[in-house]
Amino acid sequence: MSVMTDNEKPTTDKQGDGIIFTVLYDNNSFIEGLEQAWGFSCLIEGCEKTVLFDVGRDKGILSRNLQRLGLNPKKIEAVVISHEHADHMGGLTYLLETNPRVEVYLPRSFSAALKERLAAYDSPIIEVSGPIMICHGVWSTGEMGLYIKEQALVVSSNVGNIIVTGCAHPGIVEVVKAAKSMLEGDIALVLGGYHLSAAGEAELDRIISDLKRLGVRHVAPCHCTGERASMVLKRAFGGAFVKVGVGKWVALEELK
Repeated sequence: MSVMTDNEKPTTDKQGDGIIFTVLYDNNSFIEGLEQAWGFSCLIEGCEKTVLFDVGRDKGILSRNLQRLGLNPKKIEAVVISHEHADHMGGLTYLLETNPRVEVYLPRSFSAALKERLAAYDSPIIEVSGPIMICHGVWSTGEMGLYIKEQALVVSSNVGNIIVTGCAHPGIVEVVKAAKSMLEGDIALVLGGYHLSAAGEAELDRIISDLKRLGVRHVAPCHCTGERASMVLKRAFGGAFVKVGVGKWVALEELK
C-alpha cells in the first residue's frame, strides 16, 4: 500500500468512463423492491479494485440489497469504513464471513475491542491515519476530525474527482478541502452523508457558497444530510443536484 507524505500529491492518471457508484444502503428510497434503513453503503466499480465504502447497520439488509441488485459480494476486493458508528459498519461481519480475503481499511483510532474482534477473521486489516492509496485512482483522505475520527474516499476520474463521504462529521467543507489538498482539479461530485440536519439557514448558505468556491460541480446528499438541507442544496445546485437513495447508481457520463 502507498502512503502519501504531507507534501506529496498523487500523480495517478485519470480513470476512464467505466466507473459506477451504486448506493446499497441508505435511509432514502430510490428503487422499489430494495430495503431502506438508517445507514450508508456505496459500491464503487470500474476502478483497479471493486471497493465498498461503508456497510450499513444491518447485515441482512446489505445482503438482500446486494442480491436483488445482482451484485456478488465475493467480487468486492476492499472495504473502507468511514467511522466507528454502527450505521456505517454493522454489516461488516457479513462481508468478512462471505468474502474472507477482502481488505479492510479502517481509521487507526477505532477501538481496541473492535480491532480485536476483527482479528478473528482472515481478512487483512489496514489501519489508516494519513492519506493512503486503496488502488490506482482511489484514495482515502485519512483520518479527519477532532472528536469523531472519519475518513472519506476520493476517486480520480476523467470528469473530475469524486468524493464519497459517510457522515462528514468533520464538516462537509473540510472533507472537500482535504480532498483538494490531495488531488488537483475540480470536484465533479460529493456523494453521501453531509450531516446537516441541524444546520440553520445562515450555515447552509455559507456551506453552499464554500462548496461552489471549492469547485464542487454536482452534489448527491443522502443519509444524515436531512430533508431540509437537501431541499436547500437542490435549489442552489439545480440540475447539478443528484437525487440519491437505495439502488441509485451514478455513472461518470451523468457528471459531464
